This record gives sequence, C-alpha cells and structure tokens, in this order.
Amino acid sequence: SNLFCSNNNIKDLFIIFNEELLKINKWITSNKLSLNVEKTKFMLFHKPSKGDNLFLILPDLFMNKKVIKRESTINFLGVILDENISWKYHIRSIENKISKNISMLYKVKPFLNTESLKIIYFSFIHSYLSYCNLAWASINYGKLKKIYCKQKHAFRIIFGVNRTVNGESLLKKLNVLNTYKLNIYQVMLFTFKTKHALSPNIFQSYFTEIS
Repeated sequence: SNLFCSNNNIKDLFIIFNEELLKINKWITSNKLSLNVEKTKFMLFHKPSKGDNLFLILPDLFMNKKVIKRESTINFLGVILDENISWKYHIRSIENKISKNISMLYKVKPFLNTESLKIIYFSFIHSYLSYCNLAWASINYGKLKKIYCKQKHAFRIIFGVNRTVNGESLLKKLNVLNTYKLNIYQVMLFTFKTKHALSPNIFQSYFTEIS
C-alpha cells in the first residue's frame, strides 16, 4: 500500500502526512489489522539541486508512535525509484541483470539453434528492456547507451559473430527493436490508447489534441 502527498512547503507537507498516517493507523486498528512499521518507509521526491550534498533536517513521520525511516531509493513493483526520478539506479540494475544473462546465453550457444536462442533472449533480456520502458527509458538517450551495447552483444552471441559485425543489422534480421526504438514504440502505443480512451481515465487529461 502506498500513500502519496504533495505540497510546496516542506513543513506543511509533513504535518499533512502525519495527519493522514493517524487516520490510516486508526482504520488499521479498527479493522483489527497490523502494520510492520519496521518495513514501512517513506521517500521525499524532489528536483536535483546544488544543496543535495548538504544535510537536510526533516521533521519525523510517525506510524503508531514509531518513527518511519526515510529511503533514498526503493524497489516499487520491480522498478527502482530514486528521490530525483533520475532512473540511474534502475538502469544500472538492468545493466547488471542483462550482463549476467548474456553470460548464460554464451554458455548455451553451442547446444541451441538460433530460434531457441531468440526465445532465451526474449525471456531473460528483452523482458527487462520492455518492462516499464515507457517510464525509465524516456530520458536522455545517452544514459541508455550501455544497455544498447549489451543488447547488440547478445545478438552477436546468438549469430556467433565478432564485434566487427554491425549489431543493429542483427537485430533487424530477427525483427527485434533496439532499446531506443522500443521506447518510441511504447510511447506511441500509450498515446494511441489515451487518444482512443483505452488507457486509464487519469491519463485522459495529460494530452491536448491539436487540430
């Protein structure tokens, strides 16, 4: 369960949040439920600033009279969020996972044909590239360069060729989108669904159609 609150004044934000936490605790108690406060965390989303390196003294948040700990990053349904929404931690996590699975791809290469290797690629590499790509990949494309290079590396293994072979041409052979084009595709798909009211209603107000 997650509780979100926003305010331009940091003190007011914590006052409002503590009031809401009191209501939640009352509801939990009334319904004879329990909440593990030790596993309950909060994160303060904010824009990057020059003062990030300074110690920021914040008011405390309480649940059942216990202080809730602050986290700078958190794993939310498989996506690593950080306070500045920079996605650098999530991208780094994807890089590490792909590297491990490329190693696996290399080990099974001698025993499988191209079609089977493609199935392994989609299961253990492409799945990480496509999951929530709309969010974390819609940033400065320079941050995705390492992921793109690893993606091409995977296809060089599949086709059994060296680094001198153009990796993009290998992706096209199996009709696979690279990291950048995958993001463009997901953005277009999301826009189409929103335009035709196929996405959740909350997104309908995000766009204004220009005739």
